[in-house]
Amino acid sequence: MDQILNTLSLLAKKLNDVGIIWCVGASMMLKQYGIVESPHDIDIFIDETDFDLVEEIILLSGQKMEHVDTELFATEKFGKYTVNGVQVDVMGSFKVNHSSGVYHYIIDKQSISMQQTIHDVSIPFAALEDWYVNYQLMPNGKKMVPLIKKYLQENGIKYPHLLRRAQRGCLPPEVKESISELLLSKAK
Repeated sequence: MDQILNTLSLLAKKLNDVGIIWCVGASMMLKQYGIVESPHDIDIFIDETDFDLVEEIILLSGQKMEHVDTELFATEKFGKYTVNGVQVDVMGSFKVNHSSGVYHYIIDKQSISMQQTIHDVSIPFAALEDWYVNYQLMPNGKKMVPLIKKYLQENGIKYPHLLRRAQRGCLPPEVKESISELLLSKAK
């Protein structure tokens, strides 16, 4: 875990210095909420227009790895790297294919729910509300959905507008319904 945190803070300093909007999501973000114990990599989410700059920054400290595209994702730009022995995935305009079309996860200032200081560097983390939606679209992520739902029900939904924004996107009806149910449970 120390190696992951060291690598994250190294990259974060460089990304913060160039002033782009970025955030950490997936398992590293879940670790910050205490939902998982050990993240296995670092997932960085950005706008695709910043991808070349981010890749250049990462390649100063690491190397590019081969990756295999899957039909599940329609992400505009994707890079897999290793930095200090840690896998780092960068997604520019993260998109997921599903039965009703393609869902686009919006990365903007609203997408960042917390800033954590790790090794004296501020790290932006994605909102748990967005990942409640994202994980429902990923077969390997479905096991995280009940854990996130429980956390949000016990600790409160801090960013309901992100859930409503996701509902306006292209989502399968069952995901839109699960968002409605979660929002209703907040109101009770």
